[in-house]
Amino acid sequence: MPRTDEAASFYHAVYSAIQEIPYGKVTTYGHIARLIGMQREKEIQTNP
Repeated sequence: MPRTDEAASFYHAVYSAIQEIPYGKVTTYGHIARLIGMQREKEIQTNP
């Protein structure tokens, strides 16, 4: 299934953010959402 440009951009932003989480540490969807500039946690839990 091909990705849209919006989905690819979202994927890249999330992947880049989670690369910054140290090995063995955990975080929340809300924290990742804030790292990539999303206002609400629910935005990150839905498919783009």
